[in-house]
Amino acid sequence: MNRHHSNCQIDRCQVCLADHDALRHHFEEQLGDLNIDYLGHYRQFLEKQGIACQSEDGWGTSEYFDDANIASYIANWTEEDE
Repeated sequence: MNRHHSNCQIDRCQVCLADHDALRHHFEEQLGDLNIDYLGHYRQFLEKQGIACQSEDGWGTSEYFDDANIASYIANWTEEDE
C-alpha cells in the first residue's frame, strides 16, 4: 500500500485520509465487510509486535503501510481477535 504524504503534518489532510480509507477497503475486500474497525485493530496488531505504526500527526507510519505487515495481519486474522 502507498502513503502519498509520508511526513504530512496536516491533521485533516484529504490525501492521507484517502490512503487510510484505501487500506480499510483492502482489509474489507480480503477479510469481509464485517463492520469492524480494521484500521484500529490493525494498529493494535502492529503495536503488540513492537512496531511503531502511528506518527505524531496521527497518521500511519511507513510501517503501517508496509506490504509485509499488511499481509501478516491478513494471514493472522481471526474474528476472535477483534
